[in-house]
Amino acid sequence: MKNPYKISTLVLALLWLSTIGVFGYFFVFGVARMGPDQREIINVTSGEKQFLLKEMRQLLEATQQINEAMGNGEREQAAIAAESVGMGMVQELAAVESTILLKLPVPMKELGLGTHREFDKLARTIRSDASEKQVMKEMGELMTRCTACHASYRLP
Repeated sequence: MKNPYKISTLVLALLWLSTIGVFGYFFVFGVARMGPDQREIINVTSGEKQFLLKEMRQLLEATQQINEAMGNGEREQAAIAAESVGMGMVQELAAVESTILLKLPVPMKELGLGTHREFDKLARTIRSDASEKQVMKEMGELMTRCTACHASYRLP
């Protein structure tokens, strides 16, 4: 006797595989188009754009706080500022707005997540016996991530 559910099972399996394929495509490539200035325009909603801009402002504010604290010899304050935008921030943001990650191209995700990891690393360096010169060198390397992202991507 033939299985009457064989065709339905096959159709559902193909539908499931197609869904996974589409999800995988968007996870890898994101939702972007090339802009006239040769930067990728990341297609996000107005609310998602404001969310991303807020995150970038927090990174910039932490950078200012680190520089000011280091200039005043307040290493612990600088380390706290660096940690405030480390991977802990990513976990907090992901809990609030996880759909944005699906829209970002993988290289942008790598830049962003790497930047948050580097802020955690910077906090450890600041708390170590590293010289101010070493701290500033790491800050400079960290800032190249910011400039690389802004040179490659833009929001609508």
